[in-house]
Amino acid sequence: MCGHQQVMVAGGMESMSNIPYCMSRGATPYGGLKLEDLIVKDGLTDVYNKIHMGNCAENTAKKFDIGREEQDSYAISSYTRSKAAWDSGLLAKEITPVTISQKGKLDIIVQEDEEYKRVDFGKFSKLKTVFQKNGTVTAANASTLNDGAAKMLNIDPAKVNINGGAVSLGHPIGMSGARIVGHMVHALQKGQFGVAGICNGGGGASAILIEK
Repeated sequence: MCGHQQVMVAGGMESMSNIPYCMSRGATPYGGLKLEDLIVKDGLTDVYNKIHMGNCAENTAKKFDIGREEQDSYAISSYTRSKAAWDSGLLAKEITPVTISQKGKLDIIVQEDEEYKRVDFGKFSKLKTVFQKNGTVTAANASTLNDGAAKMLNIDPAKVNINGGAVSLGHPIGMSGARIVGHMVHALQKGQFGVAGICNGGGGASAILIEK
C-alpha cells in the first residue's frame, strides 16, 4: 500500500460455526459464570453502545419508513437473483471446490453454496420479527448475520446486487469484504465502475469504488 507495492492480494476467512463461547477470567463469582456467545458479543454488537446490529437495522427502517413488505420483497429478489447466477454458472468462477474425505464412503465435494435452495418464499410473511416486538426485521428478510443497502444513493435497484447479496449468499463477517469485492470484479466488464459497501458492528459502513 501507499505506493510500496505494485500487486497486492487481500482476502478473509470466517467460520461462524466454530466461533467459541467465552467467560471472564478470575475468581468464580457467587451464582456461577455465564457463557457468552462471541458471534453476538464480539461480532454483532456495537462495543460502545451495546446495540445489536439487528436493532440498528430496525432503527434505520423506522427512520426511512422502510416497511416489512419492502424488506421481504428485497430479500426475495436477492434469492431469485442468486439462483439465476448459480444456474448460469456466474458464481462458479468465485468458488474453489472443497473435498471432504469420508471413511468407507465416497468423498463429498462441496462446490456450491446451497442456501438459496432452502428458501421458502411462502413463509416470509408469517415469520415473527427477531429484534423488536413490533419491528420489521425477520430471519427471512435479513441475512443470517446482516446485510447492506444503497437506498440513499438513488441507484436503479436493477443495478444493485445483480446476482443476489448477503441475504441469499451469506455474510461470514471476516471474509464478506473480500467476497463482495471479488464478486464485483468478476461481474464488471472492462471499463465499467462498481461500488461495494459493507456494514460494521456499530451501525457504520465502508465503501470502495473500483474501475475494471
